Amino acid sequence: MSEASEYEIRALAKKDRAKFMKLLNDSFKMSDEFLAWKYNSNPSFDQSLVVVAVNRGQVVGGASWLPRSLKISKSLSVRAALGADLAVDRNHRGRGLAKPLIASENTVLENKNIIMSYGLIDPKLVEHVHGPLIGLVEVHTSTTVYKKYLNLSEIRKKVVDMNRIAQSDKEIKKKLEEFDMNVLFRLRGVPLFTIRMSFEEICLEENNLKDADLKVECDLTPSELFKSKRKTLALFKALLTRKIRIKGSLRDAIKLYSLSELLRILFV
Repeated sequence: MSEASEYEIRALAKKDRAKFMKLLNDSFKMSDEFLAWKYNSNPSFDQSLVVVAVNRGQVVGGASWLPRSLKISKSLSVRAALGADLAVDRNHRGRGLAKPLIASENTVLENKNIIMSYGLIDPKLVEHVHGPLIGLVEVHTSTTVYKKYLNLSEIRKKVVDMNRIAQSDKEIKKKLEEFDMNVLFRLRGVPLFTIRMSFEEICLEENNLKDADLKVECDLTPSELFKSKRKTLALFKALLTRKIRIKGSLRDAIKLYSLSELLRILFV
């Protein structure tokens, strides 16, 4: 008997609603205000399109869909559902709960006469979970993925990764022995920031914008720059076509380019 069989998979009941909201808050760090807007204040919210996994009276997993009218041609609109949230309590993960929650979509949506579902889903999940269960397929379009950083918290995490790699990779560490410079980055969709690069440490500085040895300006989003599998070649082409511009001494620019594989972490 699988571990998932120890759980009851059923429609969300009114008594479960607060527990479901807490699960989403704990899993995704969604604020109470955002959850209230997304569910309680949403005129399209349909409680019958929420499925939960219950164990000993506690909601430990859930999946939800939001009804939509999807226009697929000039004269045809169909009832559809947008995949909203899929969450499993951290203490109950690894027990196969996601699969029955997703599989329940077939029954839930059929009962509401919904003929199509869609969502913004990780391609790996489409291939290994959503696809085999409900036939969801990845649709390739020409739409560019664009992520705008409102602050530098994500960039700061990337700099931590750069430091870790620099300390463990002997070749990169050797190249950094020649470094002692401030590099100002002006990237599309990202606030200005400076990275201090030296043998001892690579660190991010938000306020030190004037004292820069090199300035790097990029007209492309990170996803546009590195959507090619041959990422180093894409970076080189961007430099040749001036989509990336480096201002400063040629010597320093060459030294910086020698660390392109390390710097790529900032863009991915």
